[in-house]
Amino acid sequence: MKYIRILFFLLAVAFVGMQSACSSDDVVDASDYGDCIVTAARIGTLTRDVKTKTSEGKDTVYSVTVQGYYYPLSIDHINGRIYNADSLPVGTRTDKTVFSAFSGTGRLAIRSLVTGEDSTLTLADSLDFSRERFVTVYAYDGIGSRTYSVNLRVHREEADSFRWARVHGGEAALAALTDTRLVRMGTRLLAYGRMDADVCVAVADVAHPTTWNTIDLSATGLNPRSVMQIEQRLYALGNEGLLSSADGMVWSLVETDFRPEALVAAGSQTLYAQSGGTIYASTDGVEWVAEDVDEPAEWPTGNFVSAHQLSRTDKHLENILMVGSSEGGAKVWKRVVDLTGRENFSWFFLPVEDKNPYPCPNLQNAALMTYDEGSLLAGTTADGRHMLYQSSDNGRTWIPGAIAFPTALTGTMVAATTDADNFVWVVCSGSGDVWRGRLNRLGWVSR
Repeated sequence: MKYIRILFFLLAVAFVGMQSACSSDDVVDASDYGDCIVTAARIGTLTRDVKTKTSEGKDTVYSVTVQGYYYPLSIDHINGRIYNADSLPVGTRTDKTVFSAFSGTGRLAIRSLVTGEDSTLTLADSLDFSRERFVTVYAYDGIGSRTYSVNLRVHREEADSFRWARVHGGEAALAALTDTRLVRMGTRLLAYGRMDADVCVAVADVAHPTTWNTIDLSATGLNPRSVMQIEQRLYALGNEGLLSSADGMVWSLVETDFRPEALVAAGSQTLYAQSGGTIYASTDGVEWVAEDVDEPAEWPTGNFVSAHQLSRTDKHLENILMVGSSEGGAKVWKRVVDLTGRENFSWFFLPVEDKNPYPCPNLQNAALMTYDEGSLLAGTTADGRHMLYQSSDNGRTWIPGAIAFPTALTGTMVAATTDADNFVWVVCSGSGDVWRGRLNRLGWVSR
């Protein structure tokens, strides 16, 4: 009987211990006993300091909140990394970071910035993540552990700020050019123009914009302002007809009976030309097909520039925007191209509406570029000002100053193009300067 009472007592103690253990937060599934991984990590609410100016022009700072759930954390278990792929806005303070979630299959500890020792990671704590921190998960079996580096990324630049840099100055060949057109082919910049009575092209690599080599093209009779590009081939008008080039430096006559009076536009796959009052299209410069135009009386008479981009709503469609001048004013036309070849659309004119405060300007030495899912028009006004105009509505309105040339840019004329890294390149006749600029956010790369 005595032994029965002792056994009963021991069973009761064991039962109470089990109840106590089951009510503890430290209870783990036996299958997870040796695991040591972070299962969830989310940023809580942070504070952002925004710099601005008062109405008197003085610098001031105000604070706003940043909701961390807009910037999810990626957990890379293989490489032991935790980071936000989309960086937090400029001015976000991470020196007092609170997490809305940070959990794992073991006990979480964070390495001290002062002593280098681990201490328990607690969600209620405000922690300094202004630099890389290390969080370790210790398995409940006391054997395994895994350490993660934690990086909270914050942008150092304002997203929509445009940053310019003069990458070269006083290039004699560029300074002497007139009627300049700047083209980018692969990694090369090609500046076509007239140098006194000669026609030439100045060539540089985008990685080395301080070294320009000049090639004489006078024998071809090439018209520098007529240069157009489709895919990886350039076309231009010469003394004896249509010219083409695979590298922009060596040109040859296209064997075709078609004699264009002007090259008016280029898409990614098609070249457009004018002859005898009719618009024609070709994919190879040899065979040409007449195009439909909705209002022929509004077609420009010269100074043609164009740009193309995929439709935002249908990637099988391409939008071609063309700007030309007529009777002292600019004319804007558009062509939708079905890249599958199933549909055929005509050119249509974009008239200036009476209430439009930003009509397309008539610029000298104009350049039209696709940029930031919109269009940029660069050139020189009649009174000698170098200007950039931006259109985000397919050519109906052109906003001046949304993106502006740097105040230090000088020269008699400008020519511009873009590259594969979203830089806008500008060469300046008269001064020979070369500028490069980009919207900050278009240069941000997530890793």
